[in-house]
Amino acid sequence: MISKQVRILNPVDGILKLEDFEIVEVEIPELQSGEFLIENSYCSTDPYIRTTMGSNDTSDPFNTLPNQPIQGDAVGTVIESKNSKFPIGTKLIHRHGWRTHTVLNDLEDNTAYTKIIPDNHKMLDYLSIYGLVGITAYYSLTKVLNPNPGDVVVIDGATGGVGQMFVQMAAAKGITVHGVTSTDEKVDYINSIGGVGVLVTTPGGIAKINKVYNATFPNGIDYYHSNVCSERMIIALLKLNPQSHLILCGAMKSYMKPAFKVLGPNISSIVHKDAHIHGCSWRFTIDEWKQEFYDFVEENYEKLTPRYQVYEGIESMPQQYLDQFFVYDEDSNKKFGRSITQL
Repeated sequence: MISKQVRILNPVDGILKLEDFEIVEVEIPELQSGEFLIENSYCSTDPYIRTTMGSNDTSDPFNTLPNQPIQGDAVGTVIESKNSKFPIGTKLIHRHGWRTHTVLNDLEDNTAYTKIIPDNHKMLDYLSIYGLVGITAYYSLTKVLNPNPGDVVVIDGATGGVGQMFVQMAAAKGITVHGVTSTDEKVDYINSIGGVGVLVTTPGGIAKINKVYNATFPNGIDYYHSNVCSERMIIALLKLNPQSHLILCGAMKSYMKPAFKVLGPNISSIVHKDAHIHGCSWRFTIDEWKQEFYDFVEENYEKLTPRYQVYEGIESMPQQYLDQFFVYDEDSNKKFGRSITQL
């Protein structure tokens, strides 16, 4: 049996190009004791994966070494097994995506959210609500920021995988989130999932952003969640209230640049406002609150309605991954939600 895999050829600093990827076919070896073979159905193509591609750092299990299959969330079904814990037919969420098939054993399971998918659950929910983006949104909302109803909470990238979950989880807790976005379609979507869409179009640059923020947040911002680290966040630094909180959950604007000053010239505002800056890596503490997260999702499942942008075929993955960064047109502006590929 053959597994098709997408690989990154060499460490690349800065802009990725199509020729930096290759699609290879690999013969799947005979299973050894304890191993099982997964046929993947869907995998994610999240922008953050860029930060793990082509690294030579072997100390971080999330990294993809050169000439190895790219790591990413995937859901699939066990089709062959020599492990009684994972019989044929078992459905799983795991991090060995960007390939049609993968061989695992339970001893290699070093990702905190790898999980057997119950028969009564939808497989795709584990690429959203129950998976990486759901966990990240919950961690950011409840373990880092922890706002109260009435606080001014703002997020950029509100229509992406993490952003949409953050808005909906906050709404389930009675907290209104302002989602800053670039099109009327996205504003309507944010409004439909319990947030307040804030339109900031590209023409006008920083002056336009500043004008919109002054009108929308006259009393300042208490909590700012950044998935993009764009000019919108740089201007938001000036609107932060004293002892406010800023979480850097993603930095899409910097992923294709060898050097990017994320906080920009307004960093002094953090000093003067005694603001708090947070990262967003839940893997160090998830064991302490993982069951709490799953309980919250079960209780609020009907309120969480993920949106996907689905592409077809492993051969399409390199180009559609790059398109997320470089293609901005009327059609692409209507494509949002968590980006996944059906294999």
